[in-house]
Amino acid sequence: MKKLILLILAAALFLPSGVIAADPQASPSAATLPDNQDWNDRKEYAQVIELSHRPEEPQLGYLCLGPKTNQTLLSAEENRLVEKFRSEAIQMLLNARQTFRLRQKYEQLNKEQDAYHERRFRDLQTYSHLALEAREAEKIRISYFLHDDLLQNLIFLSRDLEELHDTGKYDRERNATWLKCLYDTQRSIRSLSDQLYPHILDKGDLQEALHWLLRDMNRLNEIAVTLQYEATAPEAFPSFVKANLFRAVRELIVNVFKHAEATEMHVRVWQAKDNLYCSVSDNGKGFAEAASRPRAARSPSFGLMSVCDQMEHLGGSADIDSVPGRGTTITLKLPLFKETTAP
Repeated sequence: MKKLILLILAAALFLPSGVIAADPQASPSAATLPDNQDWNDRKEYAQVIELSHRPEEPQLGYLCLGPKTNQTLLSAEENRLVEKFRSEAIQMLLNARQTFRLRQKYEQLNKEQDAYHERRFRDLQTYSHLALEAREAEKIRISYFLHDDLLQNLIFLSRDLEELHDTGKYDRERNATWLKCLYDTQRSIRSLSDQLYPHILDKGDLQEALHWLLRDMNRLNEIAVTLQYEATAPEAFPSFVKANLFRAVRELIVNVFKHAEATEMHVRVWQAKDNLYCSVSDNGKGFAEAASRPRAARSPSFGLMSVCDQMEHLGGSADIDSVPGRGTTITLKLPLFKETTAP
């Protein structure tokens, strides 16, 4: 077979704008959009074959054949080789285009993942800082509560009782004041104790604890509250699941009362396979997704962030669905790990 010159001009595979080929004699910046005639005008090419996977698909490039040294036509064997080379060239260009697209997609995914992890890292840093602030603020709150409420009541009682001891004079009206002071102190201690750990969880099941929580939060009948409890009875989940779910639900309910400006709230608890679910829905003002990121230790977004973090630490999740002006639904999911008992 006489010498046959083959040249592939790839059609700008890595440019999304379409099929572009550059004139080999022009500068790199002088890109043009050639057609078959453009290449046929070049005397150095005896034939220009378009490379495309299917007729209706865009061209991948061109296969340019130089003239044979003896200026004869291609033989049947040479035509077969040219056709084979054309098919292989098309496949090579298709593979190159697919490889480039996959690389682009991979790089884009990497950028998105890097941005997500960086944003998540910043959120966690912010959350950790706010969590420290919240713990310190809680210590200060309890300290002021003990000093300004309980301690002052005890000082008042001790002073009056010392006077009673010294004078021996009994005053019925003052006695009523002492009793009121004692009753207020009892209520304050009970309230603080329930905030730190609700002992109703030890006395009853989760349903009773949630009923008590809703009654306690809605003492003034500010909003219409409903509880739909569909978990199995007796409860088959361990106590730490019950306690953590109760704390998370309490935080969500507190947010509804303090920030949602809602008139209705619905709490639902159900069980599916090895998971326990709880949703808290309201018809309040809602919020945008960005607003759920933590900003301050006393903000509602910080409470949501702490709930999400708590669920993740326990192997569960918290799904937030909120639209400004259309209310909020937050669904908690906790896996039901069985408690192990010592043999």
